[in-house]
Amino acid sequence: MTTFGAGILLVSAVLVAALFASKLSERISVPAAAPFLVVAAVASDIFPRLVFSTETVIRVATVALIVILFDGGTAIGLRRFRVAAAPIVVLGVLGTFATAGGVALVAEI
Repeated sequence: MTTFGAGILLVSAVLVAALFASKLSERISVPAAAPFLVVAAVASDIFPRLVFSTETVIRVATVALIVILFDGGTAIGLRRFRVAAAPIVVLGVLGTFATAGGVALVAEI
């Protein structure tokens, strides 16, 4: 199997697992990420060969974050979004500038 093919298979498996974790979380009333992260942690301890390179872990975490944010966005509803839109934008913009400033300060030291 090629590296690209293995990557696509891995991303697909992560997406399917995230969807199952989302459905499970609805039944047991926990955040959607919780069952997904617990299963991933247990699997990495049981099967040490599942631990890939740092680059692969970053890619999987990025895909998982996209799924988690998409799931949360689809469940919020328009009414709740309108109420939360202003704080989200303000915190997002201020948080971005604060993070960039903090990184710049640490990099300068």
